[in-house]
Parts: sequence; structure tokens; C-alpha cells
Amino acid sequence: MNAPSELLGPSRAVSAPHALHAHDRDFRETNCYVDMVIELVHALGLEPTACLGFPIASDFEGDQWTFIKPATSDLDRLYGIGIEELCLWRPLVLHVEEQLRRGRIPLVEVDSHFLPDTQGSDYRARHAKTSIAITHMDTVGKTLRYFHNAGCFELSGPDFDGTLGVGDHAPLLPPYTEIVKLDRCVQLDPQTLRARSRELARGYLDRRPRANPITAYAARMAEHLAWIRTGGFDAYHAYSFASVRQLGSAFELLASYARYLDAGANGSCARAAEQAATISTTAKAMILRLARVANSGRTFDASETMATMARAWNECMQHLEDALA
Repeated sequence: MNAPSELLGPSRAVSAPHALHAHDRDFRETNCYVDMVIELVHALGLEPTACLGFPIASDFEGDQWTFIKPATSDLDRLYGIGIEELCLWRPLVLHVEEQLRRGRIPLVEVDSHFLPDTQGSDYRARHAKTSIAITHMDTVGKTLRYFHNAGCFELSGPDFDGTLGVGDHAPLLPPYTEIVKLDRCVQLDPQTLRARSRELARGYLDRRPRANPITAYAARMAEHLAWIRTGGFDAYHAYSFASVRQLGSAFELLASYARYLDAGANGSCARAAEQAATISTTAKAMILRLARVANSGRTFDASETMATMARAWNECMQHLEDALA
């Protein structure tokens, strides 16, 4: 395991992204928080796949799919990583400086408008909330190193001021901020880690939706298609991220997690992984069809697509039940 101190400071070598962020995945990026945690755990020399049981309990929320996040209690149980909310009562840059000095990693909600790694989407083009994990800050040279999405990046100059709310960029309200505490960080042996992960998975299975959430989603799809048809690409991008993308990426993570639990045994977890992967690939194809709706204004019948995913959800949960009960 990498020493926590190796993550901090200006000389840290940037490791390659974890396989969960490989370019051949259906959804290389999930959401900013999940992706940030995956790469942070990976950079510590730990196995992030072990903490991915939470998509089992994901649900249709009426206007979105669950915005999945790993539970802080899971991170503590599996890795000894603690996460606490940071109360901001001074300028953000002073809190970041203090926490880095203490060997902690601040997690900060920032404006992606100032993050160079979002070039081509948000950088200097639009304003959107996202989360980063800060590992190094130089207030004199105005440089910042941070984890975001599928990698580790660096920014400087005006982007430093914009990201941390310095000078003219001071926010009206303080951002939501947490601190990652690494003093109890531990690397369990693979067998113990997998056993603890299975215990957590049983809890998520107990909390899964009582009724098939994709069936519930399908009942609202005609209404959602109307939003996209009338709202165009702006509505499409916002909707697809909050709904179909979260659904597909959650189950692609679950497929990877189920394979991890199966450990090559080709048992019920492996069969659950196959069904979770069906949901992921089907959701990816559906996103492309939604883009055509936004472009042409012509809708389509999504019933067969949703039925495919609903059947896969039922079978996935049954296989997990067989494996974990």
C-alpha cells in the first residue's frame, strides 16, 4: 500500500487509472464522486472494486436514477478510510491548506468551468457542480493537484482562483466540503477484504427496491421522451446524465463487483454479472437513441428496451440472492 503521505505534495507521480476507468467500458465515467473515490482508493494501493456493492440498492427516483455514492461506513470497514464533513468558517483556501498540512485530503464541490480536464465539455464553456479531491496546493505559485473523474490533474493561475473562490470568485455560499482521513488506512489481505465486502453486499441486497425499479421507470418513459423532444439537446444532456447514464453506469459497476465476488468460481455472482452487464449495454444503446430524439424531435417506442433491462434486473437480483443469502 502506498503511504498516505505519498499522495500529497508536488512530486507525486500520477498512476494509471484503475481498470474500472478503462476506455473500453460502456461508461468510463460514472459520476464525479464515485469516480473520484475509485481513483483515490486505487492511488493508495488498495482495491476499489471491493466497495462497489452500493449499486445493488439503486432505484428509480421518479425524475432520475439514484445518484450512487459509496457509503463512508463501507470505506471505513474495508480500508480504514474516514470521511468527515468539513465546516467552512474561513476562506476555503485556508481550510484546504490546514487539512493538507495534517495529511488529509479535502473533497470539495467546485465549478467545472475552471477545471482544465473538462476541456471540450465544461471548461470555460459552462458552469456545473462537481467534486474533486485535492492532494497538493501551492498558494504562492497558485497551483492545485486534484483527483477528478477518471484521473489526477493539475491546474494553475486563474483556474486556481476560480476553483477555490479566491478574490472576485468568492462564492455567495460556501461549497460542501469533506475531509478524507488516512491515519487508520489499512490494506487487508484479499480473502479478508472479499469476505467483508460480501457482508456489506448482503446489507445492500436487503435494501434493494421491493418492486422492479426499471418497470417503474418504464411507466414514465413516454413522459420523459416528451421532455427531450421539446427541450432539445440541453434537455437531453441533463436528462441522460441523471437517469439512463446513472442506471447504466451503476449496473456496469455492479457487473464488475459481482465478478470480483465470484473470484473466478463461475457461480451465481458470475451469472448476476452477466445480467448487470446486459443492463449496462442496453442503457448505453438507449442513450444514443435518446440523442436522435433530441436531434430529430421524433420519438420511439422504448417498451422493448425497458423490458429487456427489467428482466435482467430480476435475474440479477435472484442470482445475487442465491449467492449471498
